Amino acid sequence: MNRKKQSIFLALLLSSSGYAASPQFYLPLDGSPDVVGTDGNTHFPALISGQPRYGNGVNGRALEIRRYAYDQATTLQLNRLPVMDWGEGTISFFFKPNWNADVSGTRWLMYGFKGKDFRFYFLKTLKGGLEFSFCAPDQRQVIVKNPLKAEKWVHLAVAWSLPKGEVAIYIDGHLAGKRVEEKWKKTASPLNISPEIWLGRPTADRFKAEVGEGFYDDLRIYSSRLSDEEILAESIGGRKQKMNPLPLSAVREKNGRREIVLRCREKRFSAPRTLMVFHDGKNPPDPHGNGCFRKTGAERR
Repeated sequence: MNRKKQSIFLALLLSSSGYAASPQFYLPLDGSPDVVGTDGNTHFPALISGQPRYGNGVNGRALEIRRYAYDQATTLQLNRLPVMDWGEGTISFFFKPNWNADVSGTRWLMYGFKGKDFRFYFLKTLKGGLEFSFCAPDQRQVIVKNPLKAEKWVHLAVAWSLPKGEVAIYIDGHLAGKRVEEKWKKTASPLNISPEIWLGRPTADRFKAEVGEGFYDDLRIYSSRLSDEEILAESIGGRKQKMNPLPLSAVREKNGRREIVLRCREKRFSAPRTLMVFHDGKNPPDPHGNGCFRKTGAERR
């Protein structure tokens, strides 16, 4: 293979870092509650109760959902979603809490429901963990350790699959916990419904509103169970970003080994994280081996 072909091949590898599927519904929360569809057009606004307050987000602006006083709270409600199949799905968003993991009480991050036979919720529990439950109508539940810190952005995602009997929680693109049970599997007809979704816990009484107490940004709702790689791409913002070809001069070679170093600042990740794996197509890739693309300190290696 000549140098020109090698350079093109390398650029293709680096630019194909796993783009997530398009969400059915997307809330940028950039100063408005507009809901964007798969066609990229705004279809309807979410309903905000209380005074909407926006601050700096991960991408543009972010909406603060919190209680300001005993009789004042900001809530967001999605009550005009079109019908779609909820048998499998993923919901992801960036969140900056104003509380630490050891704060007393619960914090309801999200709640969705339709009638008596369908509901799901994502919350910080009384014992301090993060719980995701999906009930259709039987409960499928996973609880993980809660690493959230006050005033620190984190990417959160929940995923479920009724055919596989699976529920999962992801934190900053990493699988924090997953449960799969044979008794949870449900292969009946599609679960075509239009649920009502709240950022917080549903209520008609502003005095009793229970909310996440923090900023939300880039809320995405998918009608499919995203892969680990797609959720990782969401967490690092890898959505159809333009990438420049990498010259071969950037490839280090020593003792038959090659290394590529791409430098960029990323403050949200506190530990090394595998972002890309190269392999020869014959042997299974090792995400912890030498042929991987990792974030180490202030650079990605």
